[in-house]
Amino acid sequence: MKTAKHQGLSLKQAQKATKAYRKALMSGAIFAGAFLLALVVASAATPQMETRADRVAATLNASGYTLNMTTNGFTNISMSTTPDGSYAAAKDTINIKTNSTSGYHLYLAMDNSNTNGNSLYLDGDSTSSAIAATTGTHASPAVLDTNSWGYAVAGQDSFDATYATPTPLITSKWAAVPLKGQEQVIYTADSANEDPGDNIEVYYGVKANTSMPAGIYSGTIVYTAVINGAAQDLASVSPSRLNGLNGGQTLTISTSLNAAASGVGTITVNVGEYSCTNPTASNAGDGSVVITCIAPANDSGTYDVSVD
Repeated sequence: MKTAKHQGLSLKQAQKATKAYRKALMSGAIFAGAFLLALVVASAATPQMETRADRVAATLNASGYTLNMTTNGFTNISMSTTPDGSYAAAKDTINIKTNSTSGYHLYLAMDNSNTNGNSLYLDGDSTSSAIAATTGTHASPAVLDTNSWGYAVAGQDSFDATYATPTPLITSKWAAVPLKGQEQVIYTADSANEDPGDNIEVYYGVKANTSMPAGIYSGTIVYTAVINGAAQDLASVSPSRLNGLNGGQTLTISTSLNAAASGVGTITVNVGEYSCTNPTASNAGDGSVVITCIAPANDSGTYDVSVD
């Protein structure tokens, strides 16, 4: 079952997900963490002649499959601009080790919590000059326009192998890094690889001219590796909020899930506390899943939309 809403793991399915956060295209820190499954059991005993409350707690850590991810730590692209536009690129290597026989997915996104959109900003300040994201997408990458940047995964999906010759060509094509909540799968493994692990090479390219003030332009990249079959909270839905409905309307919900519609499984679309009826999944042109359903009748007001 694909989900746009976090689902808890059962004890038999307990698995780990790892995230690495860092600055691209300038240095930052790497953080790694694992989801833990915890169970707290409360017990109260009431003897005949007295009243006493005891609290018993059992904490269960997720176990079984392991997944570890490391990166270069930072990606630095250095270039001297010209009036016509200069071009430069650099490579980041992500090493992933797992004993999961089902493999994993590696996702990419831009964390814009402290900035605006997926541009690179001078000194990381979203009120200053910015290098815009390319108009290319993962499904349809494009050659960089002047004052734009993007990513590529050589030899994967719509990307060719020109990025490692020994550096990407100016004619190489790039994609915009999607925003957090719209994560893009950039690499998929279908088996275990504990040692030495998989080395996934992600390239970043920039083209800029002298209209851009000199300095360091940066943004925060998020890599997320998830064991196949593990619970995940990576999908987004649109619209994410709706006003009160009279009921009976046909709703079209776009999601960032990228999968065969036939493999989505059981679907539940919630508008506030009420569920839509007759939800049906289909594939959009970019491979994402679109869901249609009949709206419930809600009181006036605004309601969150979620998909399970």
